[in-house]
Amino acid sequence: MIVLPENMDRLDPQNVAGSLSTIENYIRYMGERLEFAMANTTRSVNAAGISSAEVYILLTALKNDLAALTSDVGGVKGTVTGLSGKVSDLNATVTGLTETVTANGIAIAALQDEVKALKERVDALK
Repeated sequence: MIVLPENMDRLDPQNVAGSLSTIENYIRYMGERLEFAMANTTRSVNAAGISSAEVYILLTALKNDLAALTSDVGGVKGTVTGLSGKVSDLNATVTGLTETVTANGIAIAALQDEVKALKERVDALK
């Protein structure tokens, strides 16, 4: 089970890059805390009656998990950056298509006016 600080509950899903940055900062902080804990293992665990080797193994496993998590977040950040670029490209395409549709609508209206004028001329010749 992962325990995260309260500010992690308030990540903004609309600001993915900012949220990922918050997560990265928290992971970095946890890495620093883990390094500190590993450096001070022998002093603190003897009084608790737990073997230093046991705690060291657990801390090492936690450090490995943290490194994997850091890698995963980095991968997600890269994916989000790539997707943001694709969204920008799609927005540009949609803008271009909207302009084309508007221009076609104007051309259709002009053709309809010409058809109406021709119809009036044909009716006048009858």
